Amino acid sequence: MRLRLRDWKLGVKLGVGLFLLSAAGGFVWYELASSAASTKRSIDVDMKNLYRSNSFLGDLNRYSLLMANYTLLYGMNPSEENKRLKIEADDHAGETFDQAIGLIKQLPGSNSVLATLQEAQTLDEEVCNPLENQAIELAGKGDIKGAQEIFTTKYQPARFKLQALLVKAQEQIRDLRSKTVARIDKASRDAQQRSIYALIGFLVTALLTFWTFMRMVVRPVKLVSQALSKTEEGDLTVRLNQKGHDEVGLMATSLDQSLTKLGSTVSSATSVSQRLRAFTKDFTSVVLNMAKRSKANVQDIEAMHRRFTEDVETLGEMNRQASAVNTAVSEVASGAETTAHSAERAAANMRTMAASADEMATAIDLADQAAKQARESGDHCETALGSARSAMEEIQVEAQQAAVQIEELHAMSSSVGAIVQTIQDIAEQTNLLALNAAIEAARAGEHGKGFAVVAEEVRKLAERCSDSAAQVQQIIDQTQDRVNAATQAIHRATSSIETGAQRSFEASSSVNAILDSMRSIAATVEQGRHGAQMIQSAIENSLSDVENIAAVAEESSACAQEMAATCEDLQQSISKVVDSSRASLAAASSIREVAVAEGAKMQSIAKKCVSLQKEVDGLTDKLGFFQVDSVVVETVEEPEPTLQLKRLDSLAVTQAEPAPTRRRTRADQAPPRRRRAA
Repeated sequence: MRLRLRDWKLGVKLGVGLFLLSAAGGFVWYELASSAASTKRSIDVDMKNLYRSNSFLGDLNRYSLLMANYTLLYGMNPSEENKRLKIEADDHAGETFDQAIGLIKQLPGSNSVLATLQEAQTLDEEVCNPLENQAIELAGKGDIKGAQEIFTTKYQPARFKLQALLVKAQEQIRDLRSKTVARIDKASRDAQQRSIYALIGFLVTALLTFWTFMRMVVRPVKLVSQALSKTEEGDLTVRLNQKGHDEVGLMATSLDQSLTKLGSTVSSATSVSQRLRAFTKDFTSVVLNMAKRSKANVQDIEAMHRRFTEDVETLGEMNRQASAVNTAVSEVASGAETTAHSAERAAANMRTMAASADEMATAIDLADQAAKQARESGDHCETALGSARSAMEEIQVEAQQAAVQIEELHAMSSSVGAIVQTIQDIAEQTNLLALNAAIEAARAGEHGKGFAVVAEEVRKLAERCSDSAAQVQQIIDQTQDRVNAATQAIHRATSSIETGAQRSFEASSSVNAILDSMRSIAATVEQGRHGAQMIQSAIENSLSDVENIAAVAEESSACAQEMAATCEDLQQSISKVVDSSRASLAAASSIREVAVAEGAKMQSIAKKCVSLQKEVDGLTDKLGFFQVDSVVVETVEEPEPTLQLKRLDSLAVTQAEPAPTRRRTRADQAPPRRRRAA
């Protein structure tokens, strides 16, 4: 499967980019160095050989003239000194011929000059030298006339022909020098053009590398930073949708998954908090109603206590008014029956409260489970944000390494600038040499005109080299400016990455704050569960006491009926009835104390429910800060039982009607549960 560029790792991308920049920089350096070396070699070797060849031709003319003069002098005045000078001039001429031919062979395109010099050398060795020797030999024998005749008729024409060949060779060398100057000029222009093309290629490579880096690294990092900024503002609907498999793409994918899970968690927590708020509202209402009913029960018990007191007083009156025994017994029976009914109502109320407490405990368990699930989802989100923050730190380190590599590239450009400066120095020295040569040519007069022309051409060539080096230096300065801009862009990208890491840390802090709120709610729900258990235990104890009261009331009624049946024994049984009534009064006092204590507990539970409702409202407001995706929902039939109190003849709790159909998101992790109605 073909691997796309955006799927490469950041290290591979940076390595390839730096390799391309290094290769382009090395190619530019090689072109500049080779151009400078070629120009310097052409100036140092070819021009030097041309100057020396021209000098050798001048020496040949001089030596040829000396040989002719010494031969003529020897013919006029034969002497060993003239003969020795002629031989020395002949030897110097031969050596000069050999040196000139050797230098000209090294010059490119010098075949015509070489042929002319070889022809002149052949003419000198095969014609001129034998004629000189014949003239010297005749002069040595005393035949001055014969020697002069050979010198005049044979040697001078050959000498003039040799002179013409040497002049022709000098003209050919001047032509070759002009061609060499043109060739060096063309090579310099070609080298300059290649250098410009190489610099343009280097700039294009640098721009493409910079554009690729901005597109493949900096742009995704900016998108991640913007997504984190929106997440910090509470927008959980943002998605990056990056399909790359590099570090930035994997980080963007992880961030999308984390935001999706966080959105689901927030949606679930919002749904749970809303249901918990509705339940706490209903439960608080029920508890408040129960507190009110408990207060009414206390008032009923106090009324019952007062009635028992009146019964005791009535029994005292029965001791003084025996005539009213039947009436008192009837009142006692009626009071006992009333007490039994009151006790039965109290027992029914206690059973209702026990059922309500059971339902409250079940609801609090559900709230506790939902809070634990929300806390676990928040812990997972915190772990995902930690992974994203670690990836951001790795990207920051790699961006800093890229900045170091670009700074090394800047140093390489500076070294290229030093090479260009060396070329300028060489051009200046060449210009000085050309100026000195022109001065020497001016001093030489007519013989130095050709040398002056060469010096002028060399000076112009040096000026063109200096101008080309200045242009190359300008291009290098522009390249360094572009490299500096790339370095600044890397630093800005590093700053953006640091900002993105800070935003990720702030988002993690927000998630930690949400987790703290979840833990606080879980602790509050746990306290509510313990309170519900205490209420249930107290209600069971009160129910036992009320049942005891009912039993006592039934016993009192039986005693009253027995007293009515045995009216003749009323006087003997009054004391027993008084004792039973006092016991009933003590039991009523105990019931009143228990009812007062239960009422206080109900008030405490009501306060805790109000506090829990406030905390749930605060959590709902905090969760409302986040904006989550609108996900597909499914309809779930789930009854929401509530507690309703109706005051009839006796206090009873009826089963609530099922709540309307609610819409439940797929993000809800807990399965639907049907709670048993009381």
